[in-house]
Amino acid sequence: MAAGGGAAKPIINEMPIALEPAFPIFTPRPIRENPYKQTAHLLFVNTTSFKLIFKITAPLSSINYSIRPPVDYLLPRGCRYITVSISEPPQPKKEHDFTYKVAALAASDGLGMTAAQYWEQNRLDNNGQLRELIYSLQYRQLQEGQFVCVEPEAEAKTPSIQRSFSGATLAGGKLTASEYQNRFRRHTSPFDQQVPTETIPQNSPIYHR
Repeated sequence: MAAGGGAAKPIINEMPIALEPAFPIFTPRPIRENPYKQTAHLLFVNTTSFKLIFKITAPLSSINYSIRPPVDYLLPRGCRYITVSISEPPQPKKEHDFTYKVAALAASDGLGMTAAQYWEQNRLDNNGQLRELIYSLQYRQLQEGQFVCVEPEAEAKTPSIQRSFSGATLAGGKLTASEYQNRFRRHTSPFDQQVPTETIPQNSPIYHR
């Protein structure tokens, strides 16, 4: 990372933001009004000693993306929690690409106004046209990057307990139904609880019906 022209007008020539995690995964968050809602979470980490401003842009798509916040400041060495939500029927392993732009600010830049107001007022989306002038003190270089949010794989269907009680297993004399249930309880009980090998009473907190 390098800066030019003094602290008042910092210039960045490398991406000043690190993302955690590198590939955010959407997690289902269904609600009654929105059964298909999925949300991904990530952190924008400012790796510099400069104050930054960023803007996240969703891909051109029929999908309605919700990004919070889409525009914001980042304090020196600070971080910002980002959420991205979609409300579409799940498409396992589908990738959603987002673009983000970052500019370095002087410490006093943006005082008294929101990040969105500052971005719009200074027309930072057009700052990329000024790259040839980045060595002039009056301009800042705008860095651009991408991140990808991925929809999770389809969950494997868990076989029902009824299928575990196969006629061959019980009829073969290996386990009775009662013995199988007791063994099943022992193997599926919480790890921080001791489970006796004898039959568990029905009023036990780890009794399984």
